[in-house]
Amino acid sequence: MIARSPTGAALLVHLRAEVMHRSYPILGETLRRIEYLTTHTSIADLASIILQDQGFMAIVLHAADKLNTGSRPIITITRAILIAGYNAIRDLGIAAEIADIAEKRLPKSIHLKHLLTKAVLAAHHAGQFRFAQNLPDSEESSTRALLYTTDELTLALHAPDLYAQIEASVLSRGMSYEDAHTHVTGLNPAQVIKVFSELNGLPAEFFTIPLDWHQPHTWTAEQRQHGTIHLANAFAQNRLAPSSPETTRAYDDLVAQASQALDLAQPVVNTCLKTAWSTLLKRSPEMPLIRADPPDVEKARAVLNEAASPQSIPAVQQLILELTQHVNEAPDFNTMIGSQERAERYVRLRD
Repeated sequence: MIARSPTGAALLVHLRAEVMHRSYPILGETLRRIEYLTTHTSIADLASIILQDQGFMAIVLHAADKLNTGSRPIITITRAILIAGYNAIRDLGIAAEIADIAEKRLPKSIHLKHLLTKAVLAAHHAGQFRFAQNLPDSEESSTRALLYTTDELTLALHAPDLYAQIEASVLSRGMSYEDAHTHVTGLNPAQVIKVFSELNGLPAEFFTIPLDWHQPHTWTAEQRQHGTIHLANAFAQNRLAPSSPETTRAYDDLVAQASQALDLAQPVVNTCLKTAWSTLLKRSPEMPLIRADPPDVEKARAVLNEAASPQSIPAVQQLILELTQHVNEAPDFNTMIGSQERAERYVRLRD
């Protein structure tokens, strides 16, 4: 049985500890390529492989940030490789957990490789949209697109019960992912992404830039890039979602939105999406390139009913989270245990 995860501020404490001390899983194909490429290829080719794997990109960025002696954040994989070095990249790949193995310890409703596929497809979408807009190829843009859904990967790995509830809420209650995320966790996706950003030396605005979708012509270059990445991920979500009339209507709406926001004709948008899909087929043959299973509303309701039961996370675990949060906010040990009630509670739990 999966242990209950905390919510709200305690969830941020839990995720920070998990992300800090446990690496993300990588695809088996990535490991096989990395072992060969670190001795037989150029930095550009190695970067291209890493840009096909959301988990390994997160690992490499984190390692390079620890070695970074400059004030400028590392936002491209090429720079991360230069800082970390070939040998370190190879060792990181060997030490990482393979996605197939990691998926086995998660609830059956969570398909880890499906999440990784969606992220890579989004990165290809973003690259094609930039090309159609006559913008130069940008590794930073690819990095952003690939890591845009880091909150989903982080929750799926380190709070799988909450992620399953989010998915169930989207399915059985018709909620948006953002609303379901807030309802289940007490946080918005940006707060989870911020944990990842801070631990990897990335600027807080790397993934969260306000956009006025009613007036895209007023966007700055930075906002346009962010809008492109948002749409790229929305299309990836749609492409891998269960086929249904709702999915088809959502696709048509996204094409119209992308056409207006990016100032591209709708046939051009469709061509970008087809080219991105073909590129993914060619470069990432290991990816599970199929749509998600058809939705099962009854199973989704069962997940939510179980979550609503009075069972809670273990008392000792909850207390540790509370104390850790207090230390982070006001590191005064005397005030932390000054309450007689809390001190007695700790003694009871210890004994």
